Amino acid sequence: MKYLIGFLVLVEIYSWSPLGRDNSDSQTWGARSGVNITTDALTGCQYLRTSFVGIAPRLEASGRQVGCRVK
Repeated sequence: MKYLIGFLVLVEIYSWSPLGRDNSDSQTWGARSGVNITTDALTGCQYLRTSFVGIAPRLEASGRQVGCRVK
């Protein structure tokens, strides 16, 4: 039981620390965006994915989807 509690404490400390952050995360303690980039293996199109909200196409400034292969 004490190992489980110790593990959970370490996970909580890591989640609040600035370690492992990407450029979509705030640089303050405890503020992570949770956004991941997913690439469709068939089309090459990229999507923004989160655990709780869902998935959305990743767009360039011009409005075109990033990474899609043109047929």
